[in-house]
Amino acid sequence: MIESNSHIALIRDERIPEDIVEEFTSSVSAESLTFRQLSRSARGPQMSIEWVAFPLLAIFVLRPYFDGFLNEAGRDHYHVLRNAIIGFWGKLFGNNCKYQAAVLTASGIKDLEYSASFAVYTVIDNGKLVKLLIHEDCSKADYISSIDAFLGLVDAYHCRAARENTGIDLDEIKGLGSIILLEYDKSCRSLRVIDPTMFKRERDNADD
Repeated sequence: MIESNSHIALIRDERIPEDIVEEFTSSVSAESLTFRQLSRSARGPQMSIEWVAFPLLAIFVLRPYFDGFLNEAGRDHYHVLRNAIIGFWGKLFGNNCKYQAAVLTASGIKDLEYSASFAVYTVIDNGKLVKLLIHEDCSKADYISSIDAFLGLVDAYHCRAARENTGIDLDEIKGLGSIILLEYDKSCRSLRVIDPTMFKRERDNADD
C-alpha cells in the first residue's frame, strides 16, 4: 500500500525489467522527497474491464508532493518529474519501445485502445483514484501533451488554486465506482472524462 504521506510512488509489476524505471527513480530522487517504489508479483489473467485494470507500471503523484514538498524544494522539481515521466515514452510506446504489454483473448491478441503497460494516477479528497489513460498508439507529441494536461490538472486540484480554469471538477465527477478515468483528446487539446456508460456498451458488445 502507498502511505498517505508519500509524495510520489511507482508500482512496478515484476514483469517490467528494473532498468525500465532506473532513470525515473534516479531523476526524481531528492532530499526530503518521500518516494515509494513498490513491486508486485505477476498475475495471471484477470476478469476486469480493460480500462480499469491496473497497468504493469503505474506512477502516483499525490497531494503531499504539491502542497508540501514543492513549497520546500521549489518548483524546479515539478519540471524534473514531468521530464522523468515523459522519459517513459521511448521505453513503453512507439515503434522502438523496450517493453509493451499485450492482452490475449480466445481469438488472439486484442487490439488495445489504451496502454496496458503504463498509466499515471492521483488520489483526490474523497478517496477516489484518478487515472490518466494513455492511447496505445499515441505519438510522442500527444503523449507529452497528455502528461502536461494531467499534471496541470492535478497541480491545480491539490493546490486548491484556479480549479475553475482546468475545465474539469474532479470532486463533481461520479466516475466508475472508486475510479475516475481521463484521457487526452488531441482534437480539443484538453483532458476529457471517460463516460462510465461506455463500459456498459463494452460489456454488451462482448456478450453479443
